[in-house]
Amino acid sequence: MKRVDSRPSITDRLEYGAVRVAAFVCTVLPERLAYALVGLAGRAFFRVAKGRRRLALRFLRQAFPATPDAELLRIGSRSTANLFKVALDSVRLVRWAQRGRLLERIDLDDLLPRLPPAPFLVVTAHLGCWEAGAMALAAAGYDVHAVGKAARNPLIDRWVIDNRQRAGMNIHPRRGGIRTLVRVLARGGVSAMVVDQNQRLRPVIAPFFGHPARCERSTAAIALRGRYPVVVGAVVRVGGGMRFRAVLEDTVTFAPTGDSERDLVAATTRLNELLENLIRRAPEQYLWLHDRFRGAPAAAPAAPSPAVDTAAPPAAGEGMAPVA
Repeated sequence: MKRVDSRPSITDRLEYGAVRVAAFVCTVLPERLAYALVGLAGRAFFRVAKGRRRLALRFLRQAFPATPDAELLRIGSRSTANLFKVALDSVRLVRWAQRGRLLERIDLDDLLPRLPPAPFLVVTAHLGCWEAGAMALAAAGYDVHAVGKAARNPLIDRWVIDNRQRAGMNIHPRRGGIRTLVRVLARGGVSAMVVDQNQRLRPVIAPFFGHPARCERSTAAIALRGRYPVVVGAVVRVGGGMRFRAVLEDTVTFAPTGDSERDLVAATTRLNELLENLIRRAPEQYLWLHDRFRGAPAAAPAAPSPAVDTAAPPAAGEGMAPVA
């Protein structure tokens, strides 16, 4: 994964040094102690970050309107603790991946027997440990590629990229990244996408937990044009430390009807529904702090039902047009 080089500032270097020291301390501490401390830091952040706490409570009320606020705040606190733990996961899991022992920590028994033959897309949310999902598929022998957002600090960005590559992941920059994923699928690989964040440019408006949201279009467009199976799943944390279980919600294949915008809305809506089901399984591990509905209209028209394709997907390299 190539990035445009930029000269790091003194602030960048100090920030990078602090991150590396913190990562080193967290990796040498006993696992139980490290995760307990990081979880406490996440809960403390949720308590003091009043704006984020109000945002999380608003979204949790939308998702679980019958649940009392006290319980929703407990879910929000635990989900923020999980978010902090994901940063620790991304450092500690790399060592297990390098030793060839990653699957000792990630249970794939519910996932591997139900996967379709490659090529296929994997769609997940910021649920559990989304980094672990791509690592686990790579450890299981799949050629997994994803698009990643660059860190603002070029030193941290380079370090994160190197860690992911050491774990067997192939991460591509956003500029040109979607076309790279199309080529990966055409040659029989696996493309992984996290699709639950607010999309600023060219969004598809589709409901998420009953409210319109600005959704990214690339996943649905690729799936429709290539008729590739879309695997919707997640890797959730088991206990409070570094043990995980992969769960598969469903595998769907969409058939285009000729109305591209209608198809995009219908497919995106269906993917959102499957992600909602996953999140309801473990709401305390979902990222509620993100402003998922920013800039979305107050209401969206009812989405058409997607056409599900029962035919076999095309062979690698067939039936795929470039995504704009």
